[in-house]
Amino acid sequence: QSSEFRADLDKSKARAEKLDAELQAARAQLQSALDAKAAESETLQKQLAANKSELEASKQKESSLAGEVSQLRGELGEVQKVKASLADAEAQLRKTHVAYSGQIEALRTELITAKVAIGKAEGQRDAAAHEVESMRGQLSLLREELVKRGLGSLAEELPLSRKPAPVISDADR
Repeated sequence: QSSEFRADLDKSKARAEKLDAELQAARAQLQSALDAKAAESETLQKQLAANKSELEASKQKESSLAGEVSQLRGELGEVQKVKASLADAEAQLRKTHVAYSGQIEALRTELITAKVAIGKAEGQRDAAAHEVESMRGQLSLLREELVKRGLGSLAEELPLSRKPAPVISDADR
């Protein structure tokens, strides 16, 4: 019986050693898994801190951009006011242009009318000069007739001046 007992004891001892080895292997495996989880947790903590930092930077950038958008909206409002002012000025300039164009056309019409009147006046002047020359010729003949009849003193009283007809210069046209 003692040998049986010893065989059972040896079996139990072998089994205990085997279980102890399995327990050691499981503990080592568990510790390795724990170390890996700790390393992973540390990595995740670092990544979380980086993400928080990045989030904070994004919030600051968003705040900065919101301020910039607000400023740009203000500037856009000013630009729109200037644009409206320029549109009003342009409309006023167009009205002025139309008014001046009308005045220019009226002046052109007046100029054409004046040129026509000058042309008529020159024609009348030329006709009058021709008539004056004709009368001078008649006066000259009359003077000669008076001299032939012995009335030379009366003939000297007849005016025979030869003034040229006035000329309208191109600048006055």
